[in-house]
Amino acid sequence: MSGAVKVYAITEFGLGARGSSEGIVDFQTAQLMMDADIVRISNKCYRVKYKEVTECGKINFYSEEIIRKSFTELKLSEIE
Repeated sequence: MSGAVKVYAITEFGLGARGSSEGIVDFQTAQLMMDADIVRISNKCYRVKYKEVTECGKINFYSEEIIRKSFTELKLSEIE
């Protein structure tokens, strides 16, 4: 896949345990994700705390998962 970027959502749970989700997006989507407060990776939504781009071009989004009660779109009240 030409122009593909690996993206990771890294979450922390309690006393240092971590979880992560991985995805591959095109370069333009990765650029948009860098400016976003909320990203969607592997069909899960994450609220971004901070982000980094590694030397090999991967993007790590350090975040918390937004838990939804249903599969409907997020409502503004759930985001705030």
